[in-house]
Amino acid sequence: MKVFIENHIKLLKEYYALIALIPTLLGGIWQFYKLGEMSFNMMRFFSITQLVSDGILILVFCFLPISFILPYINFKKKIKRNPEQEKLQLKKTEIILGLIMIALILSSIFLEIKTILKLETFKSLLYLLVLIHIIATIVYSVFLYLIKDEINQAVFRVIFCFILLSISITIAKISLENNIKDFKSIQNFQKLINTLKQNDSYSKEPEILYFNDKYIFIAIEKKEEKEIIIKKTDALFE
Repeated sequence: MKVFIENHIKLLKEYYALIALIPTLLGGIWQFYKLGEMSFNMMRFFSITQLVSDGILILVFCFLPISFILPYINFKKKIKRNPEQEKLQLKKTEIILGLIMIALILSSIFLEIKTILKLETFKSLLYLLVLIHIIATIVYSVFLYLIKDEINQAVFRVIFCFILLSISITIAKISLENNIKDFKSIQNFQKLINTLKQNDSYSKEPEILYFNDKYIFIAIEKKEEKEIIIKKTDALFE
C-alpha cells in the first residue's frame, strides 16, 4: 500500500498540469449534458466561466465512490516469505475497539436511515457509502475466505469492484441530481418562482432545471404545453 501511495504521488507531480484540466473537462461534459437534456438549442448558453466550479463538484461526487473501492484492490507483491510473518496480529483490545467504532457508526446511520435514503444532502451520501462499505467489507472477506484458488479470487475481486463501483457511482449521481435540484432552502430561487407565478398562471409549479453563472433555466407548463423560460442570474438579486 505504501508503494502504491508513493507511485501515485510521483504520478501527480509528473502530470499535475494534465490533472488540473480534469475539473474543466468534467465541468464541460456535465454542462453539455444538462443543457442538451433540455434541448440541443440550449447549447448556445454554455458558460466557460462555470466549468471549473462544476468540474470540482462532479469530481468530489466521483472521488467518494472511487475512494471506497481502493481498499478492495490487491496491491500485494508476489514475494516468498514466511506465512507466519504475513499474519496481522491483532490484540483483543484492538478488535473490541474496532467493533465498538463500527457499532457506533452503524447505530448513527440507522437512526437517520430515512433521511439518508433520500440522498438530499452530501452528509446522506457519505453515510450511505459508509454503510455500503461496511456491508461490502463483510461480504468481501467471507467470499475471499471461502474461495481458495488464486485465479478465482482475482476474478472475484474484479467482479466485486465493478459491481461496488457501479452501485456507488449510481448513488452518487442520484445524490448529485437531488442536491442540484433542491432550491427550497434558498430564498432567492423561491422569490423568483413566486414572481413567475404572480405574473402568469401555470398548470404546474415552475421548476428550475439548471443554472450556471449567467442563466437560469426554468421549466413551465401551460395547458399541458411544456416550455422553458431563460432568466439571467441577475434576476435572483432583484
